[in-house]
Amino acid sequence: MNKVIPFPYFSYKSKNVEAEPSYVRGTIFENNYFSFKISVMAGLSVDSTKNAAREDMPDLDYLFEVGPMLILKLWKSDNNLHEVTFESPFRRVFSTNFTRVDQVGWWSVPYLNYRINPNKYTLGFAADLSAAVMFADNGYHDYFYSVDKKYETSERVEYDAAGGYSGVQLCMVLEKRIGNFIFIPVVRYDYLNRAVFEDSPLVKTKSYFAFLLAGIYLVK
Repeated sequence: MNKVIPFPYFSYKSKNVEAEPSYVRGTIFENNYFSFKISVMAGLSVDSTKNAAREDMPDLDYLFEVGPMLILKLWKSDNNLHEVTFESPFRRVFSTNFTRVDQVGWWSVPYLNYRINPNKYTLGFAADLSAAVMFADNGYHDYFYSVDKKYETSERVEYDAAGGYSGVQLCMVLEKRIGNFIFIPVVRYDYLNRAVFEDSPLVKTKSYFAFLLAGIYLVK
């Protein structure tokens, strides 16, 4: 499935707040060893009429997530070009169709992140390489992977998703700024083997790649 999503882009950074269209983070406490933040994320909706696995099932609404995030600063090079952190968000997830807001569940994706700041050896690119293990409660998994009996078909059996291990995620985010243009390619790999919901009839593959190419033109 391919999507093209044009949207206005904004970015705000101060000593205690970072804000972009996909997330907001506010620093509660920070020192040389760790920081504690409050983070907010947003997610897109899913139209079930365009998803064969969810045909005749309810659409998935837009999501927003809010919760604490702990960042441990494990290592930084003397020239500040390289940095390794352990980051652990733990968020409460809500769904909305803009007429109501429903609670979905809890979600967490602790990950190890290696950051390379722009330099001549990376041709001016910044890079983030991360490896994460995902977890969620039964409410979150139920929203995505459960099938009520009334939606059961010959190819889609009734299923009740449990909470727990949700799989592994590997991600690479590159970023390069040329004048007022920012170029951001993203590659993500999810491996769902042995996830607690792997037997759901809505799971059609145990691993997949996702690619994102973002282009941002800054107007000052």
